[in-house]
Amino acid sequence: MTLPWQFFLTWGVLTGFGTGAVAMVLGATVVNRWFVTRRGTIMGLLAASTATGSLLFLPGLAALVHRFGWQAPVMAVAAVTLILVPFVALFLPEHPGDRGLVPHGAEHDHALLQYTDQNPLRSAIAALLAGRPET
Repeated sequence: MTLPWQFFLTWGVLTGFGTGAVAMVLGATVVNRWFVTRRGTIMGLLAASTATGSLLFLPGLAALVHRFGWQAPVMAVAAVTLILVPFVALFLPEHPGDRGLVPHGAEHDHALLQYTDQNPLRSAIAALLAGRPET
């Protein structure tokens, strides 16, 4: 980025769209994989954590803009993300079964969901087509 309009386009539009499209969907995926009981409570906590994170980090990012210019927060977020990616990949399993666990609130004989390597977009469209009413 070399001009402010590029920042507004990428940070404002693309980041806003990406966050809006992914945040709650990702939260619902995590909750459905890791919890059987109190799913609504956990979804509420995840939504609250998003707002809390904004309250905590946005003033710091605004201070970076004020002191160093509009490129500084972009670099800071990119650097923190690059630092966190290996930790997430190493220490956060995708499914409870990966660690020999069952979802919170499930019985020990809980049948774990079967996951496939199918294209998720194709699966979603196939499910929608299968569920449409006959005409």
